[in-house]
Amino acid sequence: MKYAIGEIVLVVIGILIALQINEWNNERNRKKTEKIIIEQLKADLKKSITELEEVKVFSNESARASAIVCHAFWKEGTPHDSIYKYLRRPRGNTVASPTFGTSRSLVNSGNITLLKSNILKTT
Repeated sequence: MKYAIGEIVLVVIGILIALQINEWNNERNRKKTEKIIIEQLKADLKKSITELEEVKVFSNESARASAIVCHAFWKEGTPHDSIYKYLRRPRGNTVASPTFGTSRSLVNSGNITLLKSNILKTT
């Protein structure tokens, strides 16, 4: 009888150890996945920042060209060929489209829970 109880205790201890090892592996995998997600979010942000900078440059160039053309019309005797190059610049608005691929994927799949940071989850 003592032998049977000893074996049962040994099996229970073995199961508890196996469960703990499994928990450690799950946590390690979760951290690895979280790190990948954060890297993807960073890549999305970098892409969005680059696009915003390009839009800013385009907008500044367009504003500068428009200002030159407006000032030229107020000056008398301004040769039209001197402002022609500014009139040829592309006009219109360029709109930046932020990259939300990773964040939308996280929300839609329910994997947002993989992130530990509450700041990342709520912003």
